[in-house]
Amino acid sequence: MADSSSERPALRDPDRLVPMLRSAVVWSALALLLAFVMLPLVWMIVTAFRTQGTAFRLQFIPATELVFPPPEQASCELPLLDAAAKYAHIELTLPQATTVAVVSEDGSWPMRLVMDGRWIATVGPVGDGGLTYRFETNGSEIVPDPLADTDEEGWATVPGALPADLSDEATLLGYRTTSEAVFQVESERSPLFVRFDSGDMHRMPESGRLTIANTDASAFRLVHQRGFAEAMGDLYTWNNFRTILTGDGFHFGRYFMNSLIVATSAALLTVLLTTMAGYAFAQKRFYFRDSLFGLLLASMLVPGMIFMVPQFSITVRLGWLNSFHGMVVPHLANVFGLFLLKQYIAQIPRDLFNAAEIDGAGDFRIFANIVTPVCLPIMVTLFLLVFVGQWSNFLWQLIVNTGDQATMTLPVGLQQFKGQNANDWELIMAGACFSILPIAALFLSLQKHFLSGLTAGAVKE
Repeated sequence: MADSSSERPALRDPDRLVPMLRSAVVWSALALLLAFVMLPLVWMIVTAFRTQGTAFRLQFIPATELVFPPPEQASCELPLLDAAAKYAHIELTLPQATTVAVVSEDGSWPMRLVMDGRWIATVGPVGDGGLTYRFETNGSEIVPDPLADTDEEGWATVPGALPADLSDEATLLGYRTTSEAVFQVESERSPLFVRFDSGDMHRMPESGRLTIANTDASAFRLVHQRGFAEAMGDLYTWNNFRTILTGDGFHFGRYFMNSLIVATSAALLTVLLTTMAGYAFAQKRFYFRDSLFGLLLASMLVPGMIFMVPQFSITVRLGWLNSFHGMVVPHLANVFGLFLLKQYIAQIPRDLFNAAEIDGAGDFRIFANIVTPVCLPIMVTLFLLVFVGQWSNFLWQLIVNTGDQATMTLPVGLQQFKGQNANDWELIMAGACFSILPIAALFLSLQKHFLSGLTAGAVKE
């Protein structure tokens, strides 16, 4: 007996392990599925806080080391331009000359001689295509630029390689000779480094001038070591929401109220009409009732896009373009809502209606005192479904509104941030975050009725 009792715990462990493993697998699969379903919402919220031009950058935690150009791009070719002022820093080793000037199509700039025999000038402004220049000595003699490819007349072009991320705070100026590379940095950011393709990395001294001998400096990268808070500020911002709410040319308040009026009106009228029609089809007897109901159900098999052309034609003839009537009325004939209410009302015991009729109640009294209270959960469910559909209805509201009209809704207004060549996804997602607030508020406040409406008829007693 002792041997048999001692074996029981060992026999139970495998029996408990299998359900636990099964539950772990099921919950892991559900968690992965939930993460996949929620991914678009997470991307929308994260993008709403991104700085301009970083919507599709697969980087959520910014790096504290800022590099220009990025590692996936080729290094800059010297010389560089002053990114903020669009001026070029040009130097020439020519100690024998008495006067030296940099000449371009925009003017002439004299050069100053420094102690080590180099002539220095800052010329510009420089256009997007770069600066075309050449050196002249004593007013006429042309000296070729030893750092650039020149044509037969001595003209050379300064390229426009600009460190975009440092354009407001830093200017990187550089030149090279046969034996040394000289970098001059003017920046409020510190510390700054110069990294060469060879892997060498040199920190800029406080003087902002770094000279490296015996180095081929034709390719380099500018590196800035910054704090985590500064890095987060470069990747995430609140300005997108400020632009949406207070930006010039985007009337968020008007678009939001128009969408609220259209969605609420369409949802309320749809619920009222479908409830009345459902009561008639479920409790009233009239000729061709079943045939008419079957015909309405058959219309659900036709794609909605086919109805768009005749609906638009009727809207135009009625003069409802650029009006709330044109956006609301064509969507009131909701066959799905009619089917939903008809099936729900048909489950109400007939004795309730007979008792009301015996007491002398008419159809409107029966509808108000019996149908509406009993059908409230399913009516709330239909209201939410219609509201969500009309709140996010873009195509029809775009067709009915021509241009920037006073009745333009939020989904159509957000398209102002879509250009021919580029889209401001960060601003679009910021506006989309605002657009989900009414839907979330409705679901949270009406979730009790919504859930009971969805599960109505699921259990028979």
